[in-house]
This record gives sequence, C-alpha cells and structure tokens, in this order.
Amino acid sequence: ANNERVFNEFEIVNRFGDTRRIDRLIVSDSDVRIVDYKLGRDRHDEDRKQMDEYKSLVSEIYPDKSVKAFLVYLGEQVEEINS
Repeated sequence: ANNERVFNEFEIVNRFGDTRRIDRLIVSDSDVRIVDYKLGRDRHDEDRKQMDEYKSLVSEIYPDKSVKAFLVYLGEQVEEINS
C-alpha cells in the first residue's frame, strides 16, 4: 500500500535559520509532493525560486524519495456561499 501522510503549514528551517512554511507536504512511500498556493502569477519567477528552495530543503529530509513541487494558482474570483 502507498500510504500518504499530509502535512498542512509544514515548517522547515534553512541553514541560515530562516523558517519556511510549505502550504502542503504530502509524503508517500515513494515520493514527496510539495504544494504551494498562490493568489496570482505576478510573482511567478520568485514563486519558482521559492519552490526550488523548498525542494532542496525537503530533499535533505527525505533523501531516499523523489521530490516534486507544484504551484497552484487560485482564481481571483471569490464567491461567498450563504446557505
């Protein structure tokens, strides 16, 4: 079975002592997936650099697993549901 553990707001510290917070980290038997949610693409280059840092940090924690990173850009339309 490919067990998955899901961590929300996963905190990790880089070698400079700076805390980073990964929106969602999904750890399975074979791989680790990093998911970060963004409100818009206006900082796409910076977002990619941030994900590269996350991948590097997570690879140090899970050296035996493949690490994949995903950026999820949320739509700007927000709808309030009144039930």
